[in-house]
Amino acid sequence: MRRWPVLGVVLAVLWLFVRGVELVPARVVGEFLIGLAVGVPVAFVFRRFYAEEFAFTRSLRVVPYVGLYLAVFVK
Repeated sequence: MRRWPVLGVVLAVLWLFVRGVELVPARVVGEFLIGLAVGVPVAFVFRRFYAEEFAFTRSLRVVPYVGLYLAVFVK
């Protein structure tokens, strides 16, 4: 699996937190699409900075820390 498309989606999710989107479904989807429009091209341009492929299972170690990070901002 290539890394840069996944990174583009991660940047789109990060966009939601940076923008502080209200939890209205239409608003979240709209901002997510804007985040994709920004994040995917940025990830594509910088794709050479990352390895071509990555092991998804190794990345699962990050999930608990992502949960803690989100818990801080959701409160």
